[in-house]
Amino acid sequence: MRYLIQQQNFSDLTLKRLFSLGNHYAVFDEQNNKIYTIDGTYRTLSVYNTNKTLVGFIKRSQATYDLPHSSAKIYLGGKYLGDVRTDGSVARKWIFDYNRWNIDRDFIDYDYVVRDAENEVIADAKRNPLGSRSEYTLSPCKEKDTLLLILL
Repeated sequence: MRYLIQQQNFSDLTLKRLFSLGNHYAVFDEQNNKIYTIDGTYRTLSVYNTNKTLVGFIKRSQATYDLPHSSAKIYLGGKYLGDVRTDGSVARKWIFDYNRWNIDRDFIDYDYVVRDAENEVIADAKRNPLGSRSEYTLSPCKEKDTLLLILL
């Protein structure tokens, strides 16, 4: 299963971050049905279902997530799941303490790989640099992980 995450208010061809101040995204399934809407603000990313009900959000605890050892809190269905934090290394690896997933990203933040504690791939997300909008393709190994992966 693959999902397309597409920016809805595209205004900057050189976006450095997937979710930055005031950006809005839509998530489409393989049949091109919109299944989630994502609203990103300076410190919060909120995910809504097709009924416009908030299903999850992530809130950064610091002004930017490029700082060493920065973190964010993840909530799914109103329940706090845990923190995702950087490991403080140059590689800027993220660690999700809820299930011990590691999120590796390339230097320019175009490609991400999510791995479990045993280093097995959970999902990958790749940016489409040739798209007319800022687009990512999310490929989770298990469909049940999709919403949680969108929040990460």
